[in-house]
Parts: sequence; C-alpha cells; structure tokens
Amino acid sequence: MQIQEIKNERFFKEYKVTIPFHQINEKVEERVAEAAKTFRMPGFREGKVPLSIVRQKVGKEETGRQIQEHVSSSIGELIESKNLNPSSKPNVEIESFDEENGLCIKVSFEVLPELPEIKWEEFEIEKININISDDEIKKTKDVLLREFRKYAKTKDDYAAKMGDKVNIDFHGQVDGKDFDGNSSTDMDLVLGEGYFLEDFEKQLVGCKVGEEKSFELIFPKDYPQEDLASKTAVFKVKVNQIMELEPIQEVDAEMLKKLGLESEARLDELIKQKLNMDSMHAIRTMMKKELFDQIDAKYDFELPNKMVEQDFDIIWKEVEKNKETDENLKNRTEEDLLAEYKKISKRRVKLGLVLADVSRRNQVNVSDEELQNIIEIQANQNPQLKHKILEFYRNSENLEKIRGPILEEKALDVILSKVTIKNKDMTSEEFIDFMKQNK
Repeated sequence: MQIQEIKNERFFKEYKVTIPFHQINEKVEERVAEAAKTFRMPGFREGKVPLSIVRQKVGKEETGRQIQEHVSSSIGELIESKNLNPSSKPNVEIESFDEENGLCIKVSFEVLPELPEIKWEEFEIEKININISDDEIKKTKDVLLREFRKYAKTKDDYAAKMGDKVNIDFHGQVDGKDFDGNSSTDMDLVLGEGYFLEDFEKQLVGCKVGEEKSFELIFPKDYPQEDLASKTAVFKVKVNQIMELEPIQEVDAEMLKKLGLESEARLDELIKQKLNMDSMHAIRTMMKKELFDQIDAKYDFELPNKMVEQDFDIIWKEVEKNKETDENLKNRTEEDLLAEYKKISKRRVKLGLVLADVSRRNQVNVSDEELQNIIEIQANQNPQLKHKILEFYRNSENLEKIRGPILEEKALDVILSKVTIKNKDMTSEEFIDFMKQNK
C-alpha cells in the first residue's frame, strides 16, 4: 500500500492511497476457486463447472467485496500510521481500479485537535449530600402505608390540606347547563389522590367545615368526555366534614409483609435511598456544570470551525423555531442571539472534545450489550409502551443516538474520580431553597 499526502491542514487531512492490483486480484481468485468447489449450473455436475465460467458468474461481485474490504483495512492502516484522530467518518472516493495502476482512492478526514494535558487534581468540585431527617422518613412511610392509616375528625377551625378526606356536596354547570356527573351529595374525596381533576381538588385546600365556595374550572383538552373537553365549568361546593389522616404510630408485621420486607430498619433504609435518588440527578447536573465552567475558564485551545458551525446550525434551528413564542428570545435582537449562541456552540464543542479525549485516554466505551440492557430497563419501566420502545431502538440510527450521552456520563465518572470532591451537607429543605436560588 502506498500513501501520498495531498493536504495537511490544521483540522483537515487528505491522502491518495494506492493498493496493488495483484493484492486484490489474488483474494478474488481465491474466493472464485473456493466457490467453484460447490458451484452448480445446468449441464454440469456440482463442483465441475469450468473456472472461467464461475469467474464470470461470481467474479464481479467478489471483486466489489474485496475492494470494500481493502478500502476499509487501508483506512485503518492509514489512521494508525499517521497517528490521526478523526472527528467523524472519512470521506472516501474511488478514483480508479485497473491492472496497471491498482486501486486508487482519495481519503479525507476532519481531525480532532491535540488537547492540552488537563491536570484534574487541580480541580475542586462541590458535592451536596442530603441528610434525610427522621421526620421525612416518617412522612414517606405514612404515604407508603396509606391503606393502613385511619382518619380522625378535625376541629371546626381546621383548614383542609392535601391528604385529608373531605365530605362534600357539589354542583357544576357548563354554559348554564347540567352535564353527566355534574353533581353529588355527601361524597367523600381524598385530596391529592387524583379522583377528581387536580384543579378541583386544589380549590378545596384551605377550606373549613361548613364553608361554601364557587369557582371556575377548565376541563383539559384531552378530557375523556369529549363534549366537556376545553370547556369552562362553574362549580358550587359545600364542605360538610374534614377528616385528617392519623400518622402511623407503629409498623407491624402485617404492614411489612405487605411491602415484602423483613424489618422496619430495612424499610427506613429503602426510603432514605429513594429520597436521595430524587435529588441525585439535580446534584449531578450541578457538579457537571461547575466542572465544565472550570474547564472552560482554565483551558483554551483551537477548535475545528466545521464542528462549531455544525453544532451552531443545530442550536440555531431550535432558536428560530421558538423565537416567536419564547419570551426570552422574542425581545432580543438577532445580533445578540447570534453572538450568544455562537459562544454556546464553542463551549459545547470544547467540552465535547475534552470528554472524547478522556474517553479515548481511559479506553471508555459503550458496548452493544450495555445499550441493549439500558433499552430493556427503559422498556420494562413503561410496560404499556414496551413494544414501541423496543421497535424504535431496532433502528440502528436511533440506537446510536443514545450511545453518545451514555459515553459522556461514563467519561464524567472518570473525571469525577480524579478531581477533589468537597462535600457539603444539607437538609432536604435547605436543598430545595438552594435550588430555587440557583435557578
């Protein structure tokens, strides 16, 4: 194989590769001879068809196959011999194939820049640890064991809250007319269980025994009763009684058996894990942003213009699509938006290159088996959509779309294992306030 350099630019390389004719032809002849052993044709016994005829029948197809195989292997040799780091699949153009000149191909690459060595030990990232209080565990336990709880009568000045059982009379009309299911008397309703529309139940929060209330409610556009969808109803409600859920004083064997657990300690442990899981994604996102901000500030290197332009085009299409409806975009000049989103594209490409470099240096990859396991988990979490999810990912393009984000998260794990982690303890309430302040 001969390699001739045509272009050697900062982020673009082009080569002419020549593979001798005999190298390909010998492989073709081997395959033709192999095929001749079992080749069938009317008028001949199996395996007795003349080689020249077999060559006419299968030679062209086999030549094409051998050209493709040699092109693929020669590109691999080229990348290795020139120590290239392509940013995408190479562009390949077959210029000629004949006995005198062999197979001549032109191969061009967009290549990634050489990144500076990042000293991860110099980074310090804050990690928030949520301290789950006994009160939070108790409240969650009460919800899990709701069917074992009892209701207690409240005082007259008690204001209803979510979780309470209220007894009500109600009457509703749309355009001054009754509709199916528009009224009831002496009906029990547990607020927050979703038996009624959420907006209806919210109107009862804060009400007291004996209170009468009128309010408007708009039925959802996808409401099952099509004649009520998107319609405005006027309801009149009277609260007859409010019962408050009593907290569970003791978790007994019957309750644990219902949950499939051996002890209350194990139940508390699982509740704590669940409450921590609820905040884990937000904490990781914050750590990721802090890390990326530090990388962006501390390290600078030249970026391939083509990669930045491609990323910007993707973002800008979304901006133009949402410009008329998004208040944050509507009142800004195009000049300001262009400047901001070009800056965002440069940052995204820079960080993407850093993560790709970490993956390469640490041999991080996502196997097909890992992808299939993740898809199975996602499908099993949505039983009603399982078939559609599995069908969607049978398309290889859709499958590849999730490989990148998974690889990014695995590279992030590698980085976080090398940086200094500064732990900060917070209660759940403190964390919620912190998130509100840092929106």
